[in-house]
Amino acid sequence: MRVALAFSPNANPTYIPLGISSLSSYIKESSPGINLISVDLNAATWNWLIDQKKEYQLFREFMQGRYGSFYDEIQYRTHQLIWKQLFALLEQYNLEARFYLERETLTTELQRLLDFQSNLVLENDPELIGFSIMYPRQITFALALAKYLNSTSSFPTGCSRETAKPKIVLGGAMISALQTEDILHMCPFVEAVLDGEGDARRGAIHRQSRCTR
Repeated sequence: MRVALAFSPNANPTYIPLGISSLSSYIKESSPGINLISVDLNAATWNWLIDQKKEYQLFREFMQGRYGSFYDEIQYRTHQLIWKQLFALLEQYNLEARFYLERETLTTELQRLLDFQSNLVLENDPELIGFSIMYPRQITFALALAKYLNSTSSFPTGCSRETAKPKIVLGGAMISALQTEDILHMCPFVEAVLDGEGDARRGAIHRQSRCTR
């Protein structure tokens, strides 16, 4: 079986997705026959945004200590403005993702981002994709990509949708605070929701009812 585990945006760019790292280790140890990849979509998305402008790239180099003087107060305040711009830009994509979920409106810019993310999670042609959601603000991005992956738009021309589209599973700490049945009812492109710990001993899976499709 081919599986992709993804940590969704929008989290702090320095956050390390320990959840999918731990779960990946568990799966590889307990089920060595599974072809598994882990994708930090959060970090990848931040870098995708930063790569669009030279001033954003200089900001990244500054924060990494490879450009300017990080401890210079004036330089730090100057680069704080860039950080605010990047955060506002990501919030705009988050708003567009919400419109895509609610109104079927897919902007050109959002599609560019979803295409980028799709290429990362579809690298091993997964049969199952698991989204890890740690914070409330990650839900919109995760569901938007899940919806996009369920459509024919994210697959190559001529590829059979029914045989190619992967099953989508949601998990992570934030899921336990949500009404899982509501998610399954409102999002028919989600196959299952995983409450609690990600390992097989503690998780409780709420599967999408076939009659709702």
